Amino acid sequence: MQQIAVDPGSLQCFKGGMAEPTPEARPNSKSPAFSPLKAPSNKVSSLIELAQRQYTAGAYEQAKNTCIAALSLDQQAVDVHLLLGAVFCKLKDFTSAVSHNESALQINSNFPEGWNNLGNALKELGSFEQAAVCYSRAISLKPRFADAFNNLAGLHIQQGHYDLALECFKTALSINQSSPNTWANLGELYKSSGHHLDAQHCFVKALNLQPNNARCWCAIATIMKEKGHIAQAIALFVEAIRHCPTNAEAYARLGNIHQELHQHDEALGFYQHALALKSNYAMVYANMAAIFYERRDLQRCVDYYEHATQLEPNFADAFNNMGNALKETGRIHEAINAYRMCLRIRNDHPHAFNNLGNAMKDLGRVQEAMTCYQAAIRCNCHFAAAQSNLASLLKEQGKSDLAIACYREAIRIDPTFADAYSNMGNAYKDAGNLQDAIASYLMAIRLKPTFADAHSNLASTYKDSGLINEAIHYYRQAITLKPDFPDALCNLVHSLQFVSSWDNRDLYLDQLRRCLKQQLSQGICPSVQPFHALCYPLNAAEIISISMKYAEKASLQACAYLALDPLLAFQFAPPCPLLRNTLTSHYVSSLSSSSSSSSSSSSSSSSSSASSLASAFITRSSPRARKLRIGYVSSDFGNHPLSHLMQSVFGFHDRRYFDIFLYALTPSDNSQWRQKIEEENDHFAVLSQVSDAEAAKRIFCDEIDILVNLNGYTKGARNEIFALCPAPIQMLYMGFPGTMGASYIDYLITDSVTSPPHLSDFYTESLLRMPHCYFVNDHKQSYPNVLHILTPEERACMRTQYGLPHTAFVFCNFCQLYKLDPPTFDAWCNILHRTPNSVLWLLRFPPLAEPNIRREAIARGIDPSRLVFTDVAVKEEYIARGRAADLCLDTPLCNGHTTGCDVLWAGVPVLTCPLEKMASRVAASLVSALGVPELVTDSFTDYENKAVWLASHTAELKELRNKVERNRTSAPLFDTRKWVRDLERCFEAVWERHLLGLPPTSIDVAPEEKSGEPPR
Repeated sequence: MQQIAVDPGSLQCFKGGMAEPTPEARPNSKSPAFSPLKAPSNKVSSLIELAQRQYTAGAYEQAKNTCIAALSLDQQAVDVHLLLGAVFCKLKDFTSAVSHNESALQINSNFPEGWNNLGNALKELGSFEQAAVCYSRAISLKPRFADAFNNLAGLHIQQGHYDLALECFKTALSINQSSPNTWANLGELYKSSGHHLDAQHCFVKALNLQPNNARCWCAIATIMKEKGHIAQAIALFVEAIRHCPTNAEAYARLGNIHQELHQHDEALGFYQHALALKSNYAMVYANMAAIFYERRDLQRCVDYYEHATQLEPNFADAFNNMGNALKETGRIHEAINAYRMCLRIRNDHPHAFNNLGNAMKDLGRVQEAMTCYQAAIRCNCHFAAAQSNLASLLKEQGKSDLAIACYREAIRIDPTFADAYSNMGNAYKDAGNLQDAIASYLMAIRLKPTFADAHSNLASTYKDSGLINEAIHYYRQAITLKPDFPDALCNLVHSLQFVSSWDNRDLYLDQLRRCLKQQLSQGICPSVQPFHALCYPLNAAEIISISMKYAEKASLQACAYLALDPLLAFQFAPPCPLLRNTLTSHYVSSLSSSSSSSSSSSSSSSSSSASSLASAFITRSSPRARKLRIGYVSSDFGNHPLSHLMQSVFGFHDRRYFDIFLYALTPSDNSQWRQKIEEENDHFAVLSQVSDAEAAKRIFCDEIDILVNLNGYTKGARNEIFALCPAPIQMLYMGFPGTMGASYIDYLITDSVTSPPHLSDFYTESLLRMPHCYFVNDHKQSYPNVLHILTPEERACMRTQYGLPHTAFVFCNFCQLYKLDPPTFDAWCNILHRTPNSVLWLLRFPPLAEPNIRREAIARGIDPSRLVFTDVAVKEEYIARGRAADLCLDTPLCNGHTTGCDVLWAGVPVLTCPLEKMASRVAASLVSALGVPELVTDSFTDYENKAVWLASHTAELKELRNKVERNRTSAPLFDTRKWVRDLERCFEAVWERHLLGLPPTSIDVAPEEKSGEPPR
């Protein structure tokens, strides 16, 4: 699974400005720089003294009102304008501060304090150049003006001119070493540049001059914290509070320490103290929101971030982090707005770009997501998470090489980035490089031993490598680390099923069912894969729901392709509502109406919109008088059971009436099957290096009439191609024996035994029932030698070769052992109990299952020596050796399909017990098409009794076996050419219906009345 890296947001602490505006706005009457034009009246002087006291006490609103009252008496009172300018600075009304300082300087331009204070106000407004001129003018008027040097240093810091700032601070201190403010500001400069010893020296100097300077106590505490001396840091913050109980910053910083220690209750207590002292402390609200985020109290988290941004509208980090919380509550569009607000404030915020990319990816807006990740990397070329997320996007597009390169870059930036190692493992796994995938996962686990996803990913890779025991171990580790881990649970259950490990099976299946129910109720694509579900005792509703969710997932990806490329809007209106909605939003800008709009204008608007939507679909030439074009799409054109069975089908099609196109989703394996299929077909395209979108375009441009999906939900499938609907009729056949639950699949090719009418509710497709068994094979062409009937001597020799007793009755089953379940094995053991001189011959596949099966046999009272296991062999030997068996016992839960054909071709009767699911009824169809329907039983009891009866009635069994052997060359089951003719009649039936403009419906194609060419 894929892990997506999300910026959790930085927990920033409040830091005071480098320099405060000069507080002493009232001039010293003895200063030679200022001689008032006239002395203020006694009443004005009294008001100025009152305002000065109010200013010193922090009562700035009162001071403002007092100054305004004084100005009403004397508009030319310079000292009132200066003091009012300082008051407005404190009130953050810097425009008014500039106005009053300028008024003072118009009266007397040679007053240095006035220029200094004007510089402070201009600096706050961002007018740095003008502020620098003001400070310089103040210094020229008063060369030893320490405060002006101090403030000019602060301006240099804001401009990034740290060396100039350092010189200004030193000059200020050479003038006045008794200024705690200047020592503190110089300390802040040293601290920010990492010179902690120099910084501490400055803060200590400031504290010697002003012991109750809480800012300096907090600064030293922060240095201790950064050095890892947490206890000392806490003690120093407490000291700051002792000296200044109203210092909100000290409480906030204590809250930050406890938050980083995950002591959330203590942190919240300190934050609440800070807010009691400073109710508009935006950073504290943001830090409290971060605690609620960690506690998963997401709504409260959002509320606190919103409050922080209301207090500080330019608080970029708060908007970014609020976006993360909104996204996790499912309010993804609100999250996008929050990220965009962050970027409006700071257009170089890499985390906001990264998180916006994640949101766009979740919406399927792939190109926008990629643009965001690239922007994040441009903002910060050392942003490992963005590199990893970009890599994940490239991986999903099938660009494994580019994805791996991005993961490597992320790891170069951050060698401890466990997520990048795990995701790189996924990319290697997709590329088929399992060894490098395993190495990547192991490195991720080494870096982060509690990384449950990496354990699960490693388990899946071991599973694909055939190392099932290792897979089971790591799945269990993953679940131990993360008990609520649906993917790991479902894969563990399947791994245990694969090796017939049935301990606690009922418990695991109950957990799997609960997990499935929960995911379906939440609208999540289930962790139970459709193909795995075939071997679980799930009901029809559960199986259809699983398939429908996987179909929806493919449709969502198709929506993403469509949003990026309008040329994918093919003329075949996609039946999937998801695609319809995407097309509507893509091509119809809006459908708006107001209360004043007339009904006629509304009708015109709707008609125009409908017309633009219809014209959006890309059209191709109308069906002309030409051959019907059939397209087959598969990842299994090669050494795979599908090609073993279908290798002659494509070449047997009647080229007078059909053009056959094959689309391979994998490169050639150079096998004899791949070569035969390629050589016998004129139109063979390899789409392994082509995107789903480009593949759909290719199929559409080839003007395919009927497109057949030979994968379904099997490995290598690319159902997104079908979700784009590049052909007017789309069908499912062969690979997946069940419904796809997809509205973009019109028909499922089956037969009346496999999918009888009373079980139609198991399918979302219309059922195209062939006249005989739908399951094709190539045994007549590929293995004619197996038709040879063994002599008693040959049979005895073959039994010796495979370790079978000469005189015993040999029951067999050559399916992979994952198809075996406890109820079936119970029946088999009962049959062995009731048939004394008998053995059960099984395939050792996988080998790890053998000891588990033997142990289960012992538990059921069966001598394990009565179980004979044989290794996998090459195909012809594998089929031919089946002739040494007497009776094949089918697996009812999931039948032998290819295996059933193999055993019947060997002349061995196959006893089956069909259930309801398609996968459980194929063997019944096989034996019926071979003319031996008597091998179909009605229940497990009947299945068990019939097996015992046949084993004890040798004459009847011999007659049945002779019938199987005889019918191999005459019955429809192994007549591949006839099967192809029947399939062509199916194609013609659905195409005729399509040309009449009729929707898909279930069709039963009747058997041919006589052999030969079908009517055209």
